[in-house]
Amino acid sequence: MNLDFSQLGSVGEAIVDAARTIASAQSLRIFLVGGPVRDLILNRETIDIDLMSTEHEIERFAPHLTTALGGSLERFPKFLTMKVATPDAVVDLAAMRRETYASPGALPLVAPGSMDEDLYRRDFTVNSIALDIVSGEIVDPSGGMRDLEHGLLRYLHERSFLDDPTRILRGVRFAARIGLKFESATEDAARTAISSGAFNSISRERSWREIFLLFRETNLEGGLERLQEWGFLLAFLGRDQPLDSRRITRIETCSFLSRRERDLAFIAILLRGSQSAKEALAGSGVTRREMQQILNPRLDTPAPPGLPGLDDEQTLRQLVHWGALGPALSASTDDEFNRLSALVAQLESARESMPRDLDSPPGPHIGRALRETLVALAMGRISPAQARDFAQERAIEYLREDPATPDG
Repeated sequence: MNLDFSQLGSVGEAIVDAARTIASAQSLRIFLVGGPVRDLILNRETIDIDLMSTEHEIERFAPHLTTALGGSLERFPKFLTMKVATPDAVVDLAAMRRETYASPGALPLVAPGSMDEDLYRRDFTVNSIALDIVSGEIVDPSGGMRDLEHGLLRYLHERSFLDDPTRILRGVRFAARIGLKFESATEDAARTAISSGAFNSISRERSWREIFLLFRETNLEGGLERLQEWGFLLAFLGRDQPLDSRRITRIETCSFLSRRERDLAFIAILLRGSQSAKEALAGSGVTRREMQQILNPRLDTPAPPGLPGLDDEQTLRQLVHWGALGPALSASTDDEFNRLSALVAQLESARESMPRDLDSPPGPHIGRALRETLVALAMGRISPAQARDFAQERAIEYLREDPATPDG
């Protein structure tokens, strides 16, 4: 089958070309496998490069590819995998494997296996397709190409979600990204696994990792609605209220929040109405300060966390002290969110005119003076040319109010 490897990007295409040259010269059968094949069949751009062969052949192949790419080779013998790291990409190499699970939710035990065993151990049929990079032959024992043609996401066996419940979350991600529909028996198995407590068999860290990946997907709202409908949000987060789609959309399209702030904003939206929000955050990696931001946006200040009731200057002070997350969560309408976006832009523009240093002893009065200067610039009360003198005067004033220094 002829696929357009340019969808891998120039770096990815060069890697596949190098791999194909080596495989042909060494008479090796090397396969592109899993997600990259799925995306190439769908004519979607992909950044992953996962190559597979028998244990013997992948061992012969790996040093040649490492040399050709000028990279470094790292081995993971427990999992029968390797990585070739280059300055521009990471290539995953794996031996064909079979897996067994000592108990539901346990990490798999791997051993060398056949092509069919390797493809059968994966999560969904659409991710169980292999492509011989030299001949173009497609290996598809589970009918993944047929399911792609019909837009279906189908599990590979009935115990799939019990062996690894995170496959449910990965499936929701794939469905949201590609627009696939869960095949009926697969959906029934997902619902049953959730209701039977399958996620209790794995660490919360593993589930949270998949949730954070879901936050990066397009059509996040659709994915979350599916998890709500299936009972996952109630079982995992203790949430049983309808999703606030407008807030989700605003955060998805928000340009002034960092990736981490967007993640925290999504968590805050999901936890609204949760009866056990702090317990739900276990395993999420959220810090104590971040937890305070998303569960109690007041941040111990007398002012409310968002825009309602605050004028522009008060909101700017909030932004300077605490960042945009609290106000973004508190904006309840599109108009309020647009107003916040404009204020953030004013603040960023003002930062470009801020003085770099002041003639003053070190101490907390410096930070206070600079924050006051930033707000004054953003409000247009002073010009960029006046910023340094304004900050200097404020620093002297605040030092006189409280002459104590950090050294006592």
